Amino acid sequence: MGLEETVITRRSRRGIQESQVATRSYPPAFIAWFLLIFSILLSVSFYAGPLLKHLPNGEVSIGRLLGMLMNKGGTPYLDFVTDKGPIYLLLTQLGSIKIFVFLIALIIQIFIYYFTLVILFKMVRRVVLEDKIAFVTTLIAGFLLSRVTFGGEVASLYVVPLISGSVYIVTSYLDEVGINDAAFILYGLFGALAAFIDSTQLVFWVVASVFLLVYNLVHHRFKMLIYQVLCVLFGSLLVIFPVFVQAVGAGNLNALLQNVFNNRLTNLLQTHLNNGVQDSLLVLLLYGVLIPIVPFILSIFSDTAKRWQNGYILVSLFAGLTLFFTVSGYQIALLAGIVPFLVIILAAWIKTLSTWRIFPLASNRKLSMIGVLLLLIISSVGLPLAGAADYGLNLKSAITSNQQTSEKKIAAWIKKESSAKDTIFVAVADSNIYQLASRKPASKYVLQSGVDLANYQSASKQLISELKANQPKYLVIPAKDFEKNAKLSVVQKEIIALATASYQPVQISGVNAKTYYIGQLKVKAAAAPNASNVSQTVPDESVTE
Repeated sequence: MGLEETVITRRSRRGIQESQVATRSYPPAFIAWFLLIFSILLSVSFYAGPLLKHLPNGEVSIGRLLGMLMNKGGTPYLDFVTDKGPIYLLLTQLGSIKIFVFLIALIIQIFIYYFTLVILFKMVRRVVLEDKIAFVTTLIAGFLLSRVTFGGEVASLYVVPLISGSVYIVTSYLDEVGINDAAFILYGLFGALAAFIDSTQLVFWVVASVFLLVYNLVHHRFKMLIYQVLCVLFGSLLVIFPVFVQAVGAGNLNALLQNVFNNRLTNLLQTHLNNGVQDSLLVLLLYGVLIPIVPFILSIFSDTAKRWQNGYILVSLFAGLTLFFTVSGYQIALLAGIVPFLVIILAAWIKTLSTWRIFPLASNRKLSMIGVLLLLIISSVGLPLAGAADYGLNLKSAITSNQQTSEKKIAAWIKKESSAKDTIFVAVADSNIYQLASRKPASKYVLQSGVDLANYQSASKQLISELKANQPKYLVIPAKDFEKNAKLSVVQKEIIALATASYQPVQISGVNAKTYYIGQLKVKAAAAPNASNVSQTVPDESVTE
């Protein structure tokens, strides 16, 4: 009998026993269909859904811009700079394709949600051995994911199913539940995919790998450790090899590695604690996943049988929170990565509460469950209805935003008054105007790219240099940046100076001049020596110092 068969047989015994005592309240077909319908309902409320016409913002808008640039023949990391991985760019490019009234991004997100929720349900059921608890906490996880990745189409959402699958594999192994060790090929494949979507998410694989290493060494499973390492390497190469081959063919391998890994991590390490901590903690509290962390920590000291598994979950959770709290700006979508860990903690807490006797004379399990529900509501733990209401309020705010109307009018005017060869530059919070006007940026550095230019002086200088050389026909800048007391970065000051010297303001009907400044290139400035013969891209230059 081979090594793999021996280990699988030894560890499968407990898994079979646990599956026999787990309570199955719902038929598997019901779970599968319900989660599919739930995934569809969540996805149609996103930007890619056909029901909503509101414009995306933040990371979603820049993702769509990058997809547009690639569809126009742009080469990632050479013709435009981003710290997101090539697989994320591929997904955004595919997602921008429209089939009838649907964007392919909608189909991608339905699949992501369905796969994630199925994995979470199976994982939670294995931990708590209760279908009902697993079902309820999985629904809460779906609402929480929708909230933190509001609108969808963000890198963190694309990584969630990969994190969930890896957590399922690692927790099963640490809990000595039957699992085919070849699953570590998937573990390596999931990690490599995540690295080429958003490299910062590798923190979860680093934590898991450390726990697997220490666990195998403590239990003297040296041969198993070597076997797992080989499986992980093989799974990783299934992704790394084709990505490298494609990058070598495109001539952007060096730029890819520089931006996706070095610059992404450098940008992270050079930032400070972001200012969205209170809002984020409120969201986690509202969805009932914050309070159960305390009793879960205490369980490590009492439940020795699950000490390894619970320790891995907690360390991963705090690693994810540390990543979120230190990243540049307020990117609540990064909280998506800790949802698989939070849902296990929440389910374990509900399982614990279900064993408590709420009333001294209550011997009926149903009466006990009623008491649990009352306790959950009173203590603000597990409030999916409140979470759904919170999501609805954010959705309504996005739909009724006046800013979207202004952006549409600005983009329509620019598209009418310029040619396809003209470039523009937008210094507002999102990139919708680029896409709606179907006009390219005048620089490969766009302010919405997620790259914190404050950390890279050379990139800031190159951005201004490219704007002066390429002379975008129109500038769109927040009007407040022109106020005397405005707090501006060095880049913003340079843009204001350029607008003042070479552009003249234009007024667009229906656009409030106190909100947006739209500048048109002066004829005199356009007649001056420009960059018509100057390349917009510098293939070998990166944003690092």
